[in-house]
Amino acid sequence: MTIAGRSKLLKSTSLRLGDVTSSWLPLVPEASDHGATLTCRAHNPNIPGHAATTSTVLQITFAPRVTLKLGYNLDTRPVTEGEDVFFECEVASNPPPLTVTWYKDGEEVKHDMRAGVLVSGNNLVLQMVRRVSAGNYTCAATNTLTTTASNSVVLDIKYLPVCVDGPQSVVVAEGEDVRLTCRVDAKPEDDLRFTWYFNNTLDTVEVERHRVQVRPGLSYLDYTPRSSRDYGSLACWATNTVGTQADPCQFTVLEAGQHLTLSHVGPPERVESCDLVNLTGGTLEVKCSPGHDGGLPQWFIGRVYDAISHKLLATMEETTPRFQMSGLTPGHDYVITITAVNSKGASEPQEIDAIRLKVAEKRMGEVSSPGVSPLVGVFLGLVGGFVGLLLLAISFTLIRSYRCRCLVAGSDGTRENDGDGASSHAPAAKASPTSHPLDTRPGPDVLLSASSRALPLPSHGTTPRARLVTSYCGVDARGSGGEVVTSGEGGDEGQLSWSRRMSSSV
Repeated sequence: MTIAGRSKLLKSTSLRLGDVTSSWLPLVPEASDHGATLTCRAHNPNIPGHAATTSTVLQITFAPRVTLKLGYNLDTRPVTEGEDVFFECEVASNPPPLTVTWYKDGEEVKHDMRAGVLVSGNNLVLQMVRRVSAGNYTCAATNTLTTTASNSVVLDIKYLPVCVDGPQSVVVAEGEDVRLTCRVDAKPEDDLRFTWYFNNTLDTVEVERHRVQVRPGLSYLDYTPRSSRDYGSLACWATNTVGTQADPCQFTVLEAGQHLTLSHVGPPERVESCDLVNLTGGTLEVKCSPGHDGGLPQWFIGRVYDAISHKLLATMEETTPRFQMSGLTPGHDYVITITAVNSKGASEPQEIDAIRLKVAEKRMGEVSSPGVSPLVGVFLGLVGGFVGLLLLAISFTLIRSYRCRCLVAGSDGTRENDGDGASSHAPAAKASPTSHPLDTRPGPDVLLSASSRALPLPSHGTTPRARLVTSYCGVDARGSGGEVVTSGEGGDEGQLSWSRRMSSSV
């Protein structure tokens, strides 16, 4: 039998019946025998150099065999917070595995790119691990036969010390002793070193080492103020093999006689709701919402650290919690802390998740204000043109309608007063007492002027016909009462009235 290029001789049993020889091989296959070539070779010692062979490839079905390993070069050294961690789940299975599932402390780990958790088949990647990423990791493979879990790999992460308690304020009288306890969370914590600093309005000094007591995970200081200059703030810094904590533990020492008036005064609260406002290849802008200022004016300090070496790269101070950081290198990991500070102390630092600036992929795209589309101007132009045409059409229609009404009125007035006979709807002309019936014969139209005198009537006794002259808009040349004013035997009054009306008509 040949496995992975290596041949192995197996013992078999043969039986000869006449000229026929049979051989059989009892075999209990293992998962490692899958894909091996089994060959049976027969030869006759009386005919050297000649043999007959037959072969077959073994197809062994078996449950998944799963082994979990930590990534290259990670199992030989400690993992520090901010590094990338790789897991590889090796699976041997026939039929092949259908799914590979990852677990941390018994809970399934799912793909979450925003959290830096990348699941890809037999590989698990944790980007910029945090202390909460520590735990027991396993993987499980499933095929059509069963599900098999791997061995457990413990991920132990080392990280910088951080304060367990928030800023504290104590009230003590002169000559009175008070114990200040500085507790930190760190890994490793068996080799912690603590440094205390005192700060007042005049200066900042380091507290003598012999006054500082160190215990596993904490340090305490017995402090006794001797004068008014001994009241102020104390800061405790812890250091382990990873480095020194980013922000110290704060203590404010108040004088007993003043604590009633200063009870509402203290260190500010830490900022919250921090967002990455703008992120480009080498520039980062962070904006936070300020907390309570502690009753005093506050300012803000931003610090940028290298996520791998924890080296402080930049420190900025602003009156508002908004910082713009430039000169960053794409592809590097950074940790940012924002701390609020007033004259009574500092808040707990707000730590923003480590940020990896990449050239092709960024956690947050650059925020830019949208421009005005050229289509908006075209649309507004079309709307304005349409409204202008509509107003022009309405104006033209109103003018045309008004002129038509005027022309119709003028035409009606002419028809009522012209012709062979008087219309039944036309108003009758008022005649003088001596007038005769209207002459129905055609005759010339006569316009009387104001300088005319009363002329004698024709011999046949009829009154002269007067043609009504209308205005442009159809207003009849009538008197104020709607009657036609003519000149007759009554004198010049009718002629003057008619002349004034005709003058206005012309």
